[in-house]
Amino acid sequence: MRRAVLLLFAVSLSLPAADEWLRLTTPHFELFTTSGERRGRETILHFEQVRSFFLTALPAQKAPAFPVRIIAFHTEKQYAPYAPNTAAAAYYTQSQYRDYIVMKDLGDEHFATVTHEYMHLIIRHSGVSLPLWLNEGWADVYSTLRNKGNKAMVGEPIPGRVQKLQLDSWIGIGTLISMTHDSPGYNEKDRAGIFYAEAWALTHMLYLAPEYHSNFDKMLGALAAGKSTPEAFEIAFGKNEEQIFGDLHAYLRRNSLNSGIIDTRLEKSAENPQVRAAEPYESALVLADLLGATRKRDEARKAFLTVEKQFPGRPETARSLGYLEWRSGDDRAARDFFEKAFAAGETDPEMCFHLAILERGQRDAGEKVRPPLLRALKVKPDYLEARLELGYLELSEQNYTAALEAFSQIGEAPPQLASALFGGRALANFSTGDLDLARRNGEEARKRATTAPDTERAEHILRDIQNRLEGERLAKQRSVELQAVRAAAPAPSAIVVPSEERESNAPVRQFPPASAEARRVEGTAVAFDCSPEGAQFRMRVDGKTLIFAFGDPDKVMLRHNGKVVHEFSCGPQKAYRVAVEYDEAPAGSEVAGYIRVLEF
Repeated sequence: MRRAVLLLFAVSLSLPAADEWLRLTTPHFELFTTSGERRGRETILHFEQVRSFFLTALPAQKAPAFPVRIIAFHTEKQYAPYAPNTAAAAYYTQSQYRDYIVMKDLGDEHFATVTHEYMHLIIRHSGVSLPLWLNEGWADVYSTLRNKGNKAMVGEPIPGRVQKLQLDSWIGIGTLISMTHDSPGYNEKDRAGIFYAEAWALTHMLYLAPEYHSNFDKMLGALAAGKSTPEAFEIAFGKNEEQIFGDLHAYLRRNSLNSGIIDTRLEKSAENPQVRAAEPYESALVLADLLGATRKRDEARKAFLTVEKQFPGRPETARSLGYLEWRSGDDRAARDFFEKAFAAGETDPEMCFHLAILERGQRDAGEKVRPPLLRALKVKPDYLEARLELGYLELSEQNYTAALEAFSQIGEAPPQLASALFGGRALANFSTGDLDLARRNGEEARKRATTAPDTERAEHILRDIQNRLEGERLAKQRSVELQAVRAAAPAPSAIVVPSEERESNAPVRQFPPASAEARRVEGTAVAFDCSPEGAQFRMRVDGKTLIFAFGDPDKVMLRHNGKVVHEFSCGPQKAYRVAVEYDEAPAGSEVAGYIRVLEF
């Protein structure tokens, strides 16, 4: 089978001229190549099969949301300006908006390298956190994948790894499974080789040996749930690490190692790639983009300017220049280029999303952020990050129903975004008064938190919800107490908010005379905060937030021109105009003053 595969990739059919680029596309890959259509088809289908094969084994079946770009040259001369060094014949790289797999040519000997790197790419995008030994070992096992019709074969021995295991002293199982990217054994060249060899061998046994294979998924599930490697071993295989290490030595003494053959279920649209000649503008822009992705910024800038001169006014050039400036750390220049591309009609959903991110801190941000988000979602309705950003934008502008609508269109989020999704739902529920649902979503946000900021944000939301619930409980309790007092009083009085519509015969509460030192401010209502320590009213005045305390409620007069009864609810308020007359608080107080009159 190996000779057949090598022969397949050695066939040369109707190669195009050196500078004639072909563009092949499937749902998950975009291939630009000068190596001919036959080789291009075989290459892009290989990666589709790798992707399909790998995702069937992942606990979280997620992959890059946007197509991975593969660039395959045909000659050393074509490849040289884009090579990271003289030794690398294939490599993986990425920019802010795209993943690249780059190959000197489509020779079979390069596929193990780029397949290994593609495995890391899928794991990173999936949000699954694997220990280093399994991450590297599994990528090695998959790097041997070979197409076999509608099936794929995986697990051929890797000669270099086998030789290391035969000649070098092994590291202990405890050291192997506890290694991280910062461990000396991983970063020192002389010691890293045996780590990779043992990681490959251990993964090979656990994944392909009959006595382990059936419980491999159980081990993955335990690791995904946060269990340590020794715990996952016990849960999945009922053995400790030393027992498994002993089995590994016996496994490698066998005459042959196991291989696996599995079905690959490609989407229909992936089975027949779309093929066409790349336009001169496309190929020139792709190569300029690659220079930028490999940090050759001066060369990239010159290439982009040449493209712009030859093909003026194309929005894609402005988009690419924007990403080049963003990688250089110039957010303002990046935003300017993105705005230019957007105005010229650029529909790339990633660029539209990144433009929205860069616009967030600008004046009138909502007016600038919403249009690119909506365009991104029109092109790619399942763009989760853009949908989440839209939900938070609606929250910030107090469009709570629209926020809930945006969040409701998101199904299951990857682990790194799940807490933000449930936190956004909790805030929207809180603001619309559905406190029970807000608390459930807040608790889910705390449960799904993967970072300290996620946890802190969820805890803050839950505290606000609890304060509001407690405030409403105290308000109801006070209302009951007041009703009891009035019922026992010989001449009950009614608490009435004065207004133009107040009935002339309604009893009026008496308030203390106005203080000569009382002050007055006008602004916009923000929130009415309820807590056991006392109620507070927040408002915006000339761009600043002022906080006023409610002291004795019997000494606060409410005035408004609406209905006789106005109910205050705890929490965020609609942005209505309001005036406050107050007694100034002592210096150093956390509040600006104590309310005497609230007028709205």
